[in-house]
Amino acid sequence: MKLIETFVRRPGIAVTAGVLILGAGLAPAIIMPKWFQNRSSAMAPISAPARLTNQPNLDISASPSLANFEQEITNLSENARQAVVNVSSGEGAQGSGFIYRADGWIVTNDHVVQGAKNVKVTLADGREFDGRVIAMSDSTLDLAMVKIDTRDLPTLALADSDEVKIGQFAIAIGSPFGLENTVTIGHVSGLGRSSVVGGAGAARSYSGMIQTDAAVNPGNSGGPLVNLNGEVIGVNSYIYSRTGASEGIGFAIPAKTIRVVAEEIIATGKLQRGFMGLIPTDLRPFEKRQRNLEGAKVEDVSADTPASKAGLKAGDVLTEIGGRQIKSELDVRIAMIEANPGDSVPVTYYRNDQRLTTTMKVEGPPAEQNISQVAPERMQRMPDELREMFPDIQERLQPDTREDREAPQVVPRRQLLGVTLGKIEASDREMFKLPSKLEGFVIRDVQANSNASRLGLKAGDVITEVNGREIKELEDVAKALASKENEVAVKYQRYVNGSPIQGQAKISLN
Repeated sequence: MKLIETFVRRPGIAVTAGVLILGAGLAPAIIMPKWFQNRSSAMAPISAPARLTNQPNLDISASPSLANFEQEITNLSENARQAVVNVSSGEGAQGSGFIYRADGWIVTNDHVVQGAKNVKVTLADGREFDGRVIAMSDSTLDLAMVKIDTRDLPTLALADSDEVKIGQFAIAIGSPFGLENTVTIGHVSGLGRSSVVGGAGAARSYSGMIQTDAAVNPGNSGGPLVNLNGEVIGVNSYIYSRTGASEGIGFAIPAKTIRVVAEEIIATGKLQRGFMGLIPTDLRPFEKRQRNLEGAKVEDVSADTPASKAGLKAGDVLTEIGGRQIKSELDVRIAMIEANPGDSVPVTYYRNDQRLTTTMKVEGPPAEQNISQVAPERMQRMPDELREMFPDIQERLQPDTREDREAPQVVPRRQLLGVTLGKIEASDREMFKLPSKLEGFVIRDVQANSNASRLGLKAGDVITEVNGREIKELEDVAKALASKENEVAVKYQRYVNGSPIQGQAKISLN
């Protein structure tokens, strides 16, 4: 890492390196004209046979600075790989993880170990251990810890993920497709990404994610995304893909979330997340400039929740919760991880540019938000990129089509539209950021390669009309689909940053 430290302390050298890199990239453009000049001057007249003389020997070896930089990357990758493990929770079900503490504490994704009490952990040196799982089973936390009985293990330190910048190098290490200790290199391509992956009981809500173009594939889940200091900036958790393989857009849970979860689990053996009953969202750059304020804006507050009882309203900007400075939506969620149900936490916020304070008594999350409290037969399928990793889990996630079961219900003729709908509930409002007064039926799941996916429908869309029929009951969807066998036309509302966007789409089934 000496070269990297030199770059930081002596920017001039970094500039020189940049010039060398640029020079290497421009070398062909600079050399080619001279090459052609030499070739042209050495050619005989057209009437005589052409003969090359004095052909130049091109020096295409890397500059010492580039070679040193390559060696630094190689050394970094080799050292970081030693702390990355393979986690297997059953036949064909595997993912990755990294060693957080030398006494055998390992960080991975909750969906990697979901449903397992014990897993097999394979270290980089080939040793295998039985691991005890401490899983979250929480739709807003896709993190879990695994403990193995050994000591003196190599570890990876956590970076300050607030300092991560778009454009910086990012190195993903894991077991894509079971290929252990694979290293891929790219950049941080986005920050603060939030989305919902999956549907119904298996849906997971992600906030403040780090986006990378380093190749991340099935099996990378739970593995680290590291910076050029060899520090973990995030845990690779899911990808955006139409094929189930990498398309250059992967997402990692930030290190700041990992630190809070890992330390509490190690200290107490469990994690209790608090519940506020509000939907936070990031301030946009222009809002920060206009208000000269860092924080997270309250997008909506549900009635009869800790937030509403504390007097918080939509439009308020949260700046501090329980002593934690709030800079983004993710900070609000971390503050709720730190708070235990029953705690009274101080809250500082701004309303109409006036600084206000209140105290909020935190509650436990509603039961329907906790996956562990949802019966396996009521859990819906996992996203394709996760399902391919864990075929044994897929059997437990098949939709329950019994007529007498409680909501959320599965729309009849699912095979035609390819969605799972449910009446909007409190958990849907928080997960999909839907207004508190909105009523109707929300898409909780879109089946891959279905008509719904071809229509461009997404989890969180609120269906208003199908094939010209207004949707007031779930039965209306089935009747509308049965009325026209050769086409599907859907009108829906999609909420982006709290604002509704009206959408409609139509496809022919011929």
